[in-house]
Amino acid sequence: MLKRITFNFAALMLLIVFVGTTYAWRPTGGRNYGNFEKLDQKTYNYNIVFYENINGEVASWINTDSTTRFPLTVKDTDGTLKTYNTKSEFINDIVIPAMNEFNNKISGYAFNHSGTNYGSSSSVYGQNDGISAIQIYRQSSGDGGGSAWWGLGYDEFGYKLYVGDPDTPTLSNVSSKQWNIFALRHEFIHCLFFSHKKEDLFGSTHTSNPFYSYHRLGCNLTDGTGNNFFRELNEDSMAGIDEVYNTTSYNLTLQGYVSDEYSTGYAEACLVDDSTHKIIYQAKIDTTGFYRFRLIYTNFPSTFRVLVANNKINEAYYGDHVRYNSVGYLCTSDHINQQPPNSTYWTVVNPMGGINAIANSNNWDSTTNYKARQAIKWNYSSVYSKPSPGTYSLSSMSMNRTANSLADVESVSGIQMLYSYVN
Repeated sequence: MLKRITFNFAALMLLIVFVGTTYAWRPTGGRNYGNFEKLDQKTYNYNIVFYENINGEVASWINTDSTTRFPLTVKDTDGTLKTYNTKSEFINDIVIPAMNEFNNKISGYAFNHSGTNYGSSSSVYGQNDGISAIQIYRQSSGDGGGSAWWGLGYDEFGYKLYVGDPDTPTLSNVSSKQWNIFALRHEFIHCLFFSHKKEDLFGSTHTSNPFYSYHRLGCNLTDGTGNNFFRELNEDSMAGIDEVYNTTSYNLTLQGYVSDEYSTGYAEACLVDDSTHKIIYQAKIDTTGFYRFRLIYTNFPSTFRVLVANNKINEAYYGDHVRYNSVGYLCTSDHINQQPPNSTYWTVVNPMGGINAIANSNNWDSTTNYKARQAIKWNYSSVYSKPSPGTYSLSSMSMNRTANSLADVESVSGIQMLYSYVN
């Protein structure tokens, strides 16, 4: 499935990371969409900085004798190992394609690679020096995370990315090209002033905003047990950007209501191509039960369905999760004082599953009442035919079906909930 993006009060945030958010004041420039900041229509240059320090840090791309730690090997999109002998090869195959996903779709706005540099400072990306920067750090293996830094200047941004570089590369320990592009794209969306959304982060004050959507920026989703599924930018993501930037003419609007399971403001409606059984658009259902799809008519399938689901479909883990002895565990049965590992009450979760199960979990506690995952309430419509351009209201729906996972929804509906969409 595809996750649309969302924005928050721009004056209240500075550092946005995969696993948390902190706040600071941001200068305003009168370029607002309502109360929200947006960028001027122009090209934004980014200097790509590789962290290089001879102090022996794993994060450095040079050794203590100043020799390079390149070549860098990653897992390519076809599942084979791919080696970059130089920084330029990495930039051209990963960074620039991530930039181009926006450059090809947002009229008048562009991200541009303006130069490559190195920095002995571990925070070049966060320096207020008039230069927007992407700082690349090395880590010993696997896929890394990133964070974006706002408020450096009127049009200055920065973010960092960690890339796995094991001494002996194998398919099981290298970083994924697909992941790196996703992570870069995720941070670029932050640099467009969009943010994560979580119930416990923004609270009920913001859930009524009709242009909010979910926090899976760049269209990444987990399956509820810690496995990542990657998505390309698709029409719903771009329509979310268009709400703020008015970059494209959307000439077909489909909208409707659900009769239940909408009070949290985190339920969702999915538009499904009935010929491929794939989700092509995802929209939030607001606290009144209303949802809307904004579409480009020429891109729309000839027949379609609508799938609706409550907020449980959006939770990275459908139950409490803890860490114990540096391992992440998901609660599978309600209980108190059942110490993991215990297969009756806990299952191990992948620590890099969407949000980091270890980093974001509390330590196991014998007095806590742990709850297992809750069922997904959902339903899907009969088949609709493609209408002419215009605005149309769809039949109201009730979420009277129950499932324990996305895989269960897929099995019953035939709709491909877990797939990689490439447009």
